[in-house]
Amino acid sequence: MRTQVETVEVMQRALEPFIAEYLRHRMVFVAGLTIAALGVVPSIAHADRRPTLATDAFYVGVRIDPGIAMTAAWDVDVYLLRNRTLSLGPGVSISVLGSPATNGRQQDFLLSVDVLRVKFGASSASGEWRPFVMAGGGFSFVRMPAQMVADVGVDVRGTNGTMRVTGTQTFPALDEFAPMVTIGAGLDFFSNGPLGATALLVAHFHPNGTSRMPDAWIEFALGVRFGL
Repeated sequence: MRTQVETVEVMQRALEPFIAEYLRHRMVFVAGLTIAALGVVPSIAHADRRPTLATDAFYVGVRIDPGIAMTAAWDVDVYLLRNRTLSLGPGVSISVLGSPATNGRQQDFLLSVDVLRVKFGASSASGEWRPFVMAGGGFSFVRMPAQMVADVGVDVRGTNGTMRVTGTQTFPALDEFAPMVTIGAGLDFFSNGPLGATALLVAHFHPNGTSRMPDAWIEFALGVRFGL
């Protein structure tokens, strides 16, 4: 038992100089740790490298009605808030390789341009997900080839009553500009960096146009978003 007490006393005497030195310089030691912690905090705050200024995205998808066509699209988001919940920017889509459509509405080419889109989003707590709704406006340009529809029936009234006449209806080639309004929704996902994935579903509307140009059509696309 005496040996254990002597051992403890020896250890205390050995540690006394270090304890005394720590107590003398305690304030300097604590101040040093505080400065080091304050230096780490900005690094943690800026560890989120997701874009806060602007992004642009490239999409590939489909356009629905009339028929189905392949769509490529591009848009820009200029963020008005650092959490990316409000943004402005243009959007463009091009649809080609359209499938056959009824009533002479088959399209060779469709350009849809939103001169300005407004996106209202909600940022997740982690900052990774950004669901949003959007609205925009601009114009469209469509190119349609000459088309024919066979066996079109028309009722003709005559002195002997109504007679059904069938024939071939022709539609001339058409190039047409028209004003356009767009609404839609989407989802952005950002990893901890400048790249992200995005999905977009939009509906375009024509306030006016020809009978061959639909009043509304839908585009769905997936893409990659590049940020600043």
